[in-house]
Amino acid sequence: MSDRVGPALTVIALLLLLLALMVLGWRARRRRQRALPEPPRPPAGLGAPDLEVDVLYVATTTVGQPLDRLTVAPLGFRGRAAARIHPAGLVLAIDGERDVLVPADRITGSGLATYAIDRVVEEGGLVAVTWILDEAEGLEVDTYLRVIDPREKPALVDALHRIPRPAHDDDNEGK
Repeated sequence: MSDRVGPALTVIALLLLLLALMVLGWRARRRRQRALPEPPRPPAGLGAPDLEVDVLYVATTTVGQPLDRLTVAPLGFRGRAAARIHPAGLVLAIDGERDVLVPADRITGSGLATYAIDRVVEEGGLVAVTWILDEAEGLEVDTYLRVIDPREKPALVDALHRIPRPAHDDDNEGK
């Protein structure tokens, strides 16, 4: 039995080292991102949503960098959620977190994706919403959602495309 104690202690020490490195990495990421603003909260009296879909909130990443997870509260951890479409924008109600409003005028695109930071699924298995988190810095992010009932995915994507967006001065350039 004593010949197994040494290897067992070595494995335990390596696992503890890996855990410590993960914690240090997460803290460093949070420190680097501490200047990022928290996403807006939905206003009181928003009313009933046009569409509500049960989803798994996967992650929010810097646009075009699906491996760069944002840690800004409450978007740092994945979880079960409801995606609610309102004329004002997309409300994400992540279990155990405060609700987040992605305002209609900050949504710059939406579509399907196959992978994000820690999730690889079938082709087009994730719904990606591109939006502006920090207007002052112009920081665009991608939020990834996995629709629990795949039959509801087309309705969610369509509803995201139909959210009314205010016209911008440059919307008609080059047309």
